[in-house]
Amino acid sequence: MWNLWLHHEERERPRPVRLRRIAAETQTRGHHAFGLAWLGATGTIHTSSAPAPPRPTWRPRRMPRRAAVIGHCRWATHGRPENNRNNHPHPAGRGWIVHNGVVQNHAALVRRYGLSMTTECDSEVLGLLMAGPRRPRLRAARAAEVADGNLAMLGLWRNPTRLLVVRRGNPLCFVRPTADSTSAACRASCPARS
Repeated sequence: MWNLWLHHEERERPRPVRLRRIAAETQTRGHHAFGLAWLGATGTIHTSSAPAPPRPTWRPRRMPRRAAVIGHCRWATHGRPENNRNNHPHPAGRGWIVHNGVVQNHAALVRRYGLSMTTECDSEVLGLLMAGPRRPRLRAARAAEVADGNLAMLGLWRNPTRLLVVRRGNPLCFVRPTADSTSAACRASCPARS
């Protein structure tokens, strides 16, 4: 129902034309909202989201060299996209996540673990389950284990910098458009060389 992606450049800033192309491809599977998170030059994670697909002139801001970016185009099933809090990315402790799938038992997980939701989006429960100062990999595995439904999830953390990829049932593929970059997306949207 949604689409998510990551992009990492080894030596240079991500090219806006490449990010726009990835966003345009992914919005064919989710046009209600668009969001992304990236690691800034100072080590701060920046986020941006909007209740609509990105415009053709969209240009990411403050992208440093060697940037890691995660993004999401949303097809809304839980929570109105006009309320931007419902749109990805969602906080996950000291990191941020984007998620593809439906957490069928999100209400039960909120009750079971005493979570405090601030959105109407079922994906938020995954970030809340992953909140904590350490071990995002183990927390992500546990969140995926207790969530009902197929999923793909990408996460971004700092100190130390980490990109996290979790998948159960939903397809993901990785490509190297250039020798110095890596991209991942749901199978239908893997970018070719640009």
